[in-house]
Amino acid sequence: MRSLTGYPSIDKPWLKYYSEEAINAQLPTCTIYDYLYENNKDYRGRTALNYFGRKISYGELFENIEKTARALKQNGVGKGSIVTVLMPTLPETVYLFYALGKIGAIGNMVDPRTSAEGIRDYIQEVGSELLIAVDVVLPKAADILSKTTIKKVLVISPADSLPPVMRTLYKVKQGKSPKINSLCISWKSFIAEGTAYIGDTDTEYERNLPVVIVHTGGTTGRPKGVMLTNDNLNISAFQCQISGIDMQREHSWLNIMPPFIAYGVGNGLHLPLSIGMETILIPQFDPR
Repeated sequence: MRSLTGYPSIDKPWLKYYSEEAINAQLPTCTIYDYLYENNKDYRGRTALNYFGRKISYGELFENIEKTARALKQNGVGKGSIVTVLMPTLPETVYLFYALGKIGAIGNMVDPRTSAEGIRDYIQEVGSELLIAVDVVLPKAADILSKTTIKKVLVISPADSLPPVMRTLYKVKQGKSPKINSLCISWKSFIAEGTAYIGDTDTEYERNLPVVIVHTGGTTGRPKGVMLTNDNLNISAFQCQISGIDMQREHSWLNIMPPFIAYGVGNGLHLPLSIGMETILIPQFDPR
């Protein structure tokens, strides 16, 4: 038995809780999309997402990710492109997260509650030409878009993936969807554009290739962008899977965490989906 140095980074006392198999396990070396796909390709009929009672299977999830990837490519988004995303946790957010990773692009994840000036700064910091936003953000962003690099705005409604009855009720309650100008395009039209793309949508895995940018809270200064790679997200999910916690395929996972924080996009989405869980999406948290 080796003597301890007193430095946890050297002694690694946590390893006593892991089996030898877990300690020596091969870490995933692939994109977040490939990790999701390889773990679930044989379970296409099982539920991946549950959005207010509408259940979306893993097979449908793969199809929607591919459609989204084609629409992104048709709109000039490619490897290394940074797309600014102002979204709560909707099914479309999930499709975009994996589609961006599939084509090697990066999602600049921004809290939709951010001020107009803050949104402008986040866009300009990375030079995004495509903005993806939930519809309620549009009136706030109207005055700043002309002062940014944005060339197109993809507008997504929380109603787009709701069950039919709930979709109708939502639209009646909200009234007409807000419009800014000719820059805007709906989710339905965006996906339709993707049918014109005939190229490949897969990007080869590269170590430490960024896939999302999240932002710090700004408690000690100006908020900073934090780049997360395929490796960050995959290994975090993998470590949870081998931790001994009872998380299995077809368990249900209630996701109340937003996708613009590291925990939300990593453990809230990627972890349960890569295991094969039914992930229940709650766009706006209500303790009831």
